[in-house]
Formats: sequence, structure tokens, C-alpha cells
Amino acid sequence: DSNGKIYSSAGIGMPLLLIPLYFAGHIISNIIPSVPHDYITQFFVSFANPIIIALTALVLFIFVIQLGFNRRTSFLTALAYTFCTMSVNYARSGFSDPAAGLFVLAALLCIFIYEKKGILRFILFSSILLGYSLLIKKNSFLYVPLFFAYMAYKSFYIKIPKQHIKFWILGLFPFLILALLYFYFRHAMG
Repeated sequence: DSNGKIYSSAGIGMPLLLIPLYFAGHIISNIIPSVPHDYITQFFVSFANPIIIALTALVLFIFVIQLGFNRRTSFLTALAYTFCTMSVNYARSGFSDPAAGLFVLAALLCIFIYEKKGILRFILFSSILLGYSLLIKKNSFLYVPLFFAYMAYKSFYIKIPKQHIKFWILGLFPFLILALLYFYFRHAMG
């Protein structure tokens, strides 16, 4: 900004995901003092997106199985995602898009499992995962009305109890407020 301060243009979600990898690199750098600390920590942090892409493929594999397809079809779908989409390029970058995609897909999977099995905790998991995607990338706000519209539709036409919708909103609310405050202070005060 004009005061010489440097601010991140991204959300705080991705840096929080990188903390364990940085910490692992920091520990290894103490074991191998002949290699500069920054090289090792950057090396470990560079594994974030390949790990996220692999986890997304796993979530996609589970989702396709939950949809009723066999393991072979699920495996081929996950393989196609991994090697036939932009995920190959994202695996070599530090962009936060794969992480946001992972959390949104996992949130959708949790709603699907809730509908299929009726286990209430999956509604909460869904809202937390979607909420965390808001901390990763501002564009994830676009998914909130879509998820809400889907939940409202299910509430009116399929008869999901309204208390469960409130439970979903309750899980999302803290992340929504935190993300809005973060981006407000980042852009309005920066």
C-alpha cells in the first residue's frame, strides 16, 4: 500500500495449510545443517499442491463410489482428473485453487453422504469444509448460495428437517464471518 506495508492478496486458508509442511521442513533442516534452512523448508512446502491433488483424486474416487459406480469406474475417473485436467499444472504451482476445489468437493461429498445415510455430523463437516474454502479463496463465496439453495430445496421438497439446515448454517457461520472480516480489513484498511 502507500504506507509501504505488504499484504497478501490471497486468503489465510492456504498459508494455514502450509504450516505442517513448513514445520516438517524446519525439523529436517535441524537434522541436516549442511543444507540451508530455506531450501529445505521451501522443498517441503512445495509438496502442498501435489498432496492436495492426490487428496482431491481420493475424494473424487470415494464420491464416484458413493454415486453407485464400481471401483474401476471410480479409479478411472480419479485418474482422468489427475492426469487429464489442469491439476497436472497446478501440482507444480503454489496456487490455492486446488485446495479450494478439494474443500468444496469434500463438502459436496459430505452432503451426499448425509442424504444417503442420514448421519447428522456430515452436515456439520460439509459446512466446515465449505467454510474453510472461504478462507482459502474469495471466489468460494460463489458456492455458498448454491449450497444453501440446494439445502433449501431439499428441505422443502425432500423433507430434510429444518433443524439440520440450521445446523449447517451454524457450522458455516464462523468461517463466513472470519472470511468477511479478513477480506474487509485486508482491502478496506490496506
